[in-house]
Amino acid sequence: MKTLYLESVGGIAGDMFTASFLNAGIVDLREMNNILEILKLPDVRIQASETRRRGVPCTYLEVHIDSNQWKNRFHFRADGQLRMYEMIEYLNGLTLESQTLQLAREILLIHASARQGKPYSSSGVAASLARQNQERTAAEAQIDGLPRPNPQAETDEPGRSPSQSHQLKDQQDDPQGIQAFSGARNPASLQDNFDPQDPALQSLYDAGEVVDLLVDAVFAAHCVRRSEATSFYASPVRSGGGLHGDERHPVHPTAELFRGLPVINLKASLDEALRELSTPTGLSILRAVDPSFLPTWPEGRVRFMGVGGGAFDSDQFANLFRVVLLDKTTDPGLYSASRREPEGYTTIQYDVRCGLSPTKPEKMAGILDDLEKHGASDVRLYQRKDPSGKPSLGLAFICNDDDLTALSDHLLTNTTAFGIRYEKIRPGMPRPASSSRPATGGPPVAPSGGMGGMSSTDDNPYS
Repeated sequence: MKTLYLESVGGIAGDMFTASFLNAGIVDLREMNNILEILKLPDVRIQASETRRRGVPCTYLEVHIDSNQWKNRFHFRADGQLRMYEMIEYLNGLTLESQTLQLAREILLIHASARQGKPYSSSGVAASLARQNQERTAAEAQIDGLPRPNPQAETDEPGRSPSQSHQLKDQQDDPQGIQAFSGARNPASLQDNFDPQDPALQSLYDAGEVVDLLVDAVFAAHCVRRSEATSFYASPVRSGGGLHGDERHPVHPTAELFRGLPVINLKASLDEALRELSTPTGLSILRAVDPSFLPTWPEGRVRFMGVGGGAFDSDQFANLFRVVLLDKTTDPGLYSASRREPEGYTTIQYDVRCGLSPTKPEKMAGILDDLEKHGASDVRLYQRKDPSGKPSLGLAFICNDDDLTALSDHLLTNTTAFGIRYEKIRPGMPRPASSSRPATGGPPVAPSGGMGGMSSTDDNPYS
């Protein structure tokens, strides 16, 4: 049971992604050169070097193009641009491993779709890969005489978090509802069928973008496959800031790729961080992997950890991307609920409330179940009054401080909640009753599907 955690320490980019896997030892430079040979791009080579970013050792990966011979592999337009269709067709003609090809193609199409409007969301290629890894792990465990891992112990579906499983079920029941959150409807070209009419395939790329994009997408897909992960998690991403010409970062189409993703930026006082920190390729890789987002590492024994460096070296912040591969098959007793808190540890709990728009009972039941699986307790609905005084529906639950941020992000991202109000439960004090404090007015407003704000009636580290 391997868990892959993707951490945007100071941003994410395609070269940083692969460099982190090289630094971790999950892949090596020789096999990446073999993948480059399969790509058949003449006079294109890669170079990996060990360096530092703000004192942190890391691997820096560069792609060198020594001539324009690679252009003979494609049919460029008269204006010197290339359609995404040409790149996808080129990949389909290579002898890449099937899972690598599918994931690389998905990364490219997500990248291209952002140039047309709302980016595509993941079609489940990475989740299918995780499912196969989980089945193989279970089969190997049976051969070795070890207890077989239960894929239902942590998720409704192997390779997906509970929220992703419920999102998939909701999408089957109500495809329009999930489409508004995750992006545009996925075309058939993100599945096994290749649809030449997909508008994303008409996206145009300058010659200087093609090689880097192809190499980054294929390398990233290979790295994810080689990790043999059964679940994927990631930290919030960095949007950066500052100006790009007359526009402020993130500019289009990079800004489109942030749809549905949690963002935590570096301090505004770090003027050197006012630049593009997350590139379109890096964000496309993240969307294709479709991880669950956590503010901290998930549980497990750290087997591999690597750091990839970006091109910008700063004394103010570390321009790094980190990958962590954890394993929970060894010493599973360490991760039981009874071992999570040391003796004498006092858990801080919060009473969390929000308003909800009316929705189908089946979907509401799924929301309640999903919150409980994410660590919420005493989940309940209650009658409240909205700011205009009209009767409306409220949702309340109790959670620990460790789960507050993740639960709030999940609630604002996957439900119609327009704001959250939370209050610390003091030791020895009775829990607030559902009808004693209607959640009216005050909470910050967030659009449906966005990463909204939270308001607190007490000091806490999350506000």
